[in-house]
Amino acid sequence: MNPEKFIGLSAQKTFDYKLFKDSIVEPLLFRSNGRYCMKDGRVISKAEAARLLSALDEEIIIKPDSSHGGEGITFKQAGELRLEELPADGDLLFQKVVKQHPELNRLYPHSINTFRVLTYMDPNGDINIKFIYLRFGQGGNRVDNSSSGGGWIFVHLNGKVEPVAYDTDGIDIGTLHPDTGIEYAELEFPFLQKVITLCEKTHQTFPYLRIIAWDVFIKENGEAKFIEWNANYPGFLAVEARFGPFFEEVVNA
Repeated sequence: MNPEKFIGLSAQKTFDYKLFKDSIVEPLLFRSNGRYCMKDGRVISKAEAARLLSALDEEIIIKPDSSHGGEGITFKQAGELRLEELPADGDLLFQKVVKQHPELNRLYPHSINTFRVLTYMDPNGDINIKFIYLRFGQGGNRVDNSSSGGGWIFVHLNGKVEPVAYDTDGIDIGTLHPDTGIEYAELEFPFLQKVITLCEKTHQTFPYLRIIAWDVFIKENGEAKFIEWNANYPGFLAVEARFGPFFEEVVNA
Protein backbone atom coordinates (compact mmCIF):
# COMPACT_ATOMS: atom_id res chain seq x y z
CA MET A 1 0.00 0.00 0.00
CA ASN A 2 2.94 2.33 0.65
CA PRO A 3 5.50 2.10 -2.17
CA GLU A 4 9.03 2.05 -0.82
CA LYS A 5 10.14 4.94 -3.03
CA PHE A 6 7.68 7.27 -1.22
CA ILE A 7 7.93 5.92 2.33
CA GLY A 8 11.22 7.71 3.02
CA LEU A 9 9.69 11.13 2.44
CA SER A 10 8.00 11.08 5.84
CA ALA A 11 11.38 10.74 7.57
CA GLN A 12 12.74 13.90 5.96
CA LYS A 13 11.51 16.50 8.44
CA THR A 14 13.33 19.29 6.64
CA PHE A 15 11.10 18.61 3.61
CA ASP A 16 7.73 18.66 5.39
CA TYR A 17 7.03 22.36 4.96
CA LYS A 18 7.58 22.09 1.21
CA LEU A 19 4.98 19.32 1.03
CA PHE A 20 2.29 20.53 3.42
CA LYS A 21 2.88 24.26 3.97
CA ASP A 22 -0.06 25.69 5.95
CA SER A 23 -1.00 22.34 7.53
CA ILE A 24 2.25 21.83 9.44
CA VAL A 25 4.05 23.71 12.22
CA GLU A 26 6.38 26.16 10.50
CA PRO A 27 10.14 25.80 10.76
CA LEU A 28 12.38 28.69 11.67
CA LEU A 29 15.03 27.35 9.34
CA PHE A 30 16.68 24.08 8.43
CA ARG A 31 20.05 22.63 7.57
CA SER A 32 20.20 20.42 4.49
CA ASN A 33 23.20 19.04 2.65
CA GLY A 34 25.50 21.19 4.78
CA ARG A 35 23.68 24.44 4.01
CA TYR A 36 21.43 26.53 6.25
CA CYS A 37 18.14 27.56 4.66
CA MET A 38 15.09 29.63 5.47
CA LYS A 39 11.72 27.86 5.54
CA ASP A 40 11.10 28.74 1.87
CA GLY A 41 14.37 27.06 0.87
CA ARG A 42 16.47 30.20 0.43
CA VAL A 43 20.08 29.40 1.31
CA ILE A 44 21.68 31.62 3.96
CA SER A 45 25.14 31.65 5.46
CA LYS A 46 25.93 29.94 8.74
CA ALA A 47 26.67 33.38 10.22
CA GLU A 48 23.25 34.64 9.13
CA ALA A 49 21.58 31.59 10.67
CA ALA A 50 23.44 32.23 13.91
CA ARG A 51 22.36 35.89 13.94
CA LEU A 52 18.72 34.94 13.33
CA LEU A 53 18.73 32.50 16.24
CA SER A 54 20.66 34.74 18.62
CA ALA A 55 18.04 37.48 18.15
CA LEU A 56 15.26 35.20 19.44
CA ASP A 57 14.33 35.26 23.10
CA GLU A 58 12.53 31.90 22.86
CA GLU A 59 13.12 28.22 23.36
CA ILE A 60 13.59 26.23 20.19
CA ILE A 61 13.60 22.55 19.30
CA ILE A 62 16.13 20.99 16.92
CA LYS A 63 15.15 17.74 15.19
CA PRO A 64 17.40 15.53 13.08
CA ASP A 65 16.03 14.07 9.88
CA SER A 66 15.22 10.36 9.88
CA SER A 67 14.98 10.16 13.69
CA HIS A 68 12.27 8.08 15.35
CA GLY A 69 10.65 8.07 18.77
CA GLY A 70 12.02 11.46 19.77
CA GLU A 71 15.65 10.34 19.47
CA GLY A 72 18.22 13.07 18.95
CA ILE A 73 15.85 15.95 19.67
CA THR A 74 17.42 18.95 21.44
CA PHE A 75 15.75 21.80 23.33
CA LYS A 76 17.68 25.04 23.68
CA GLN A 77 17.19 28.73 24.30
CA ALA A 78 17.78 30.21 20.85
CA GLY A 79 20.07 32.95 22.08
CA GLU A 80 22.32 30.42 23.84
CA LEU A 81 22.68 28.06 20.89
CA ARG A 82 26.06 27.78 19.21
CA LEU A 83 25.80 26.11 15.81
CA GLU A 84 29.28 24.66 16.27
CA GLU A 85 27.91 22.55 19.12
CA LEU A 86 25.51 20.71 16.81
CA PRO A 87 26.43 17.44 15.08
CA ALA A 88 28.51 18.23 12.01
CA ASP A 89 26.76 15.64 9.85
CA GLY A 90 23.10 15.22 9.01
CA ASP A 91 20.16 17.47 8.24
CA LEU A 92 18.41 19.41 11.00
CA LEU A 93 15.09 21.19 11.47
CA PHE A 94 14.81 24.24 13.76
CA GLN A 95 11.40 25.21 15.20
CA LYS A 96 10.07 27.41 17.97
CA VAL A 97 8.72 25.45 20.94
CA VAL A 98 4.96 25.74 20.55
CA LYS A 99 2.25 26.18 23.19
CA GLN A 100 -0.59 23.69 23.34
CA HIS A 101 -4.28 23.78 24.17
CA PRO A 102 -5.08 24.17 27.91
CA GLU A 103 -6.80 20.76 28.10
CA LEU A 104 -3.65 19.04 26.83
CA ASN A 105 -1.45 21.17 29.04
CA ARG A 106 -3.60 20.16 32.01
CA LEU A 107 -2.95 16.52 31.20
CA TYR A 108 0.84 16.96 31.08
CA PRO A 109 2.58 20.33 30.64
CA HIS A 110 6.19 19.29 29.97
CA SER A 111 5.71 17.90 26.47
CA ILE A 112 3.52 18.67 23.49
CA ASN A 113 0.90 15.92 23.64
CA THR A 114 -0.11 14.97 20.12
CA PHE A 115 -2.93 13.02 18.50
CA ARG A 116 -1.78 10.08 16.38
CA VAL A 117 -4.31 9.70 13.56
CA LEU A 118 -4.12 6.87 11.04
CA THR A 119 -5.71 7.59 7.66
CA TYR A 120 -6.32 5.04 4.92
CA MET A 121 -7.03 5.83 1.26
CA ASP A 122 -9.41 3.18 -0.04
CA PRO A 123 -9.44 1.91 -3.65
CA ASN A 124 -11.91 4.67 -4.62
CA GLY A 125 -9.64 7.42 -3.26
CA ASP A 126 -11.80 8.13 -0.22
CA ILE A 127 -10.02 8.81 3.09
CA ASN A 128 -11.01 6.79 6.14
CA ILE A 129 -9.93 7.50 9.71
CA LYS A 130 -8.91 4.14 11.11
CA PHE A 131 -8.02 5.22 14.64
CA ILE A 132 -7.02 8.12 16.88
CA TYR A 133 -5.05 8.00 20.07
CA LEU A 134 -3.54 10.73 22.20
CA ARG A 135 0.13 10.42 23.11
CA PHE A 136 1.39 12.08 26.29
CA GLY A 137 4.67 12.53 28.09
CA GLN A 138 5.32 11.62 31.71
CA GLY A 139 8.06 11.61 34.30
CA GLY A 140 9.49 14.98 33.26
CA ASN A 141 10.14 13.93 29.65
CA ARG A 142 9.95 16.66 27.01
CA VAL A 143 8.63 14.32 24.30
CA ASP A 144 5.40 12.32 24.17
CA ASN A 145 6.67 9.28 22.27
CA SER A 146 5.70 6.06 24.01
CA SER A 147 9.04 4.56 22.96
CA SER A 148 10.71 7.32 25.01
CA GLY A 149 8.67 6.67 28.14
CA GLY A 150 5.33 8.26 27.28
CA GLY A 151 1.88 6.70 27.19
CA TRP A 152 -1.24 6.78 25.03
CA ILE A 153 -4.99 6.69 25.36
CA PHE A 154 -7.50 5.65 22.71
CA VAL A 155 -9.92 8.34 21.49
CA HIS A 156 -13.12 7.40 19.66
CA LEU A 157 -14.19 9.44 16.63
CA ASN A 158 -17.11 10.85 18.66
CA GLY A 159 -14.65 12.26 21.20
CA LYS A 160 -15.10 9.67 23.92
CA VAL A 161 -11.83 8.92 25.71
CA GLU A 162 -11.08 5.39 26.88
CA PRO A 163 -10.39 5.30 30.65
CA VAL A 164 -7.16 3.27 30.57
CA ALA A 165 -3.76 4.35 29.20
CA TYR A 166 -1.09 2.07 27.74
CA ASP A 167 2.66 1.99 27.21
CA THR A 168 4.47 1.37 23.93
CA ASP A 169 3.79 -2.38 24.13
CA GLY A 170 0.09 -1.95 24.87
CA ILE A 171 0.45 -2.75 28.57
CA ASP A 172 -2.10 -1.14 30.91
CA ILE A 173 -0.56 1.76 32.88
CA GLY A 174 -3.65 2.94 34.74
CA THR A 175 -6.50 5.42 34.62
CA LEU A 176 -4.73 8.49 36.06
CA HIS A 177 -1.74 10.39 34.74
CA PRO A 178 1.08 9.57 37.18
CA ASP A 179 2.37 13.16 37.36
CA THR A 180 -0.72 15.35 37.18
CA GLY A 181 -3.35 12.95 38.55
CA ILE A 182 -5.70 13.77 35.68
CA GLU A 183 -8.30 11.08 35.04
CA TYR A 184 -8.09 10.20 31.35
CA ALA A 185 -11.81 9.51 30.89
CA GLU A 186 -12.65 13.06 32.02
CA LEU A 187 -10.65 14.74 29.25
CA GLU A 188 -12.68 16.68 26.69
CA PHE A 189 -11.54 17.51 23.15
CA PRO A 190 -13.99 19.95 21.52
CA PHE A 191 -11.47 20.45 18.70
CA LEU A 192 -11.40 16.79 17.63
CA GLN A 193 -13.35 17.39 14.41
CA LYS A 194 -10.66 19.87 13.36
CA VAL A 195 -8.09 17.11 13.85
CA ILE A 196 -10.12 14.73 11.69
CA THR A 197 -10.74 17.29 8.96
CA LEU A 198 -7.08 18.28 8.80
CA CYS A 199 -5.95 14.67 8.34
CA GLU A 200 -8.61 13.82 5.77
CA LYS A 201 -7.98 16.89 3.64
CA THR A 202 -4.22 16.61 3.73
CA HIS A 203 -4.12 12.92 2.84
CA GLN A 204 -6.45 13.67 -0.08
CA THR A 205 -3.71 15.88 -1.54
CA PHE A 206 -1.04 13.16 -1.18
CA PRO A 207 -2.24 10.00 -2.99
CA TYR A 208 1.23 8.42 -3.26
CA LEU A 209 0.72 6.62 0.05
CA ARG A 210 -2.41 4.81 1.16
CA ILE A 211 -1.66 4.60 4.89
CA ILE A 212 -0.34 7.63 6.79
CA ALA A 213 -0.07 8.25 10.52
CA TRP A 214 -0.25 11.95 11.39
CA ASP A 215 0.96 13.51 14.66
CA VAL A 216 -1.35 16.46 15.27
CA PHE A 217 -0.65 19.34 17.65
CA ILE A 218 -3.45 21.57 18.99
CA LYS A 219 -2.64 25.25 19.43
CA GLU A 220 -3.89 27.26 22.40
CA ASN A 221 -6.83 28.54 20.31
CA GLY A 222 -7.89 25.02 19.25
CA GLU A 223 -6.37 25.13 15.76
CA ALA A 224 -4.88 21.84 14.55
CA LYS A 225 -1.45 21.54 12.89
CA PHE A 226 0.83 18.62 12.09
CA ILE A 227 4.05 18.13 13.99
CA GLU A 228 5.13 15.13 11.91
CA TRP A 229 3.75 12.41 9.64
CA ASN A 230 4.72 8.76 9.33
CA ALA A 231 4.55 6.36 6.41
CA ASN A 232 6.87 3.66 7.72
CA TYR A 233 6.29 3.54 11.51
CA PRO A 234 2.59 4.34 12.04
CA GLY A 235 2.41 3.08 15.64
CA PHE A 236 -0.04 0.41 14.64
CA LEU A 237 0.68 -2.82 16.52
CA ALA A 238 -0.34 -2.06 20.11
CA VAL A 239 -3.47 -0.11 19.20
CA GLU A 240 -4.53 -2.82 16.72
CA ALA A 241 -4.09 -5.46 19.41
CA ARG A 242 -6.11 -3.49 21.97
CA PHE A 243 -8.84 -1.92 19.82
CA GLY A 244 -8.75 -3.50 16.35
CA PRO A 245 -9.24 -4.95 13.88
CA PHE A 246 -9.13 -1.79 11.78
CA PHE A 247 -8.67 -3.30 8.32
CA GLU A 248 -11.29 -6.03 8.08
CA GLU A 249 -12.32 -4.87 4.60
CA VAL A 250 -8.75 -5.29 3.34
CA VAL A 251 -8.33 -8.75 4.85
CA ASN A 252 -11.68 -9.89 3.45
CA ALA A 253 -11.23 -8.28 0.02
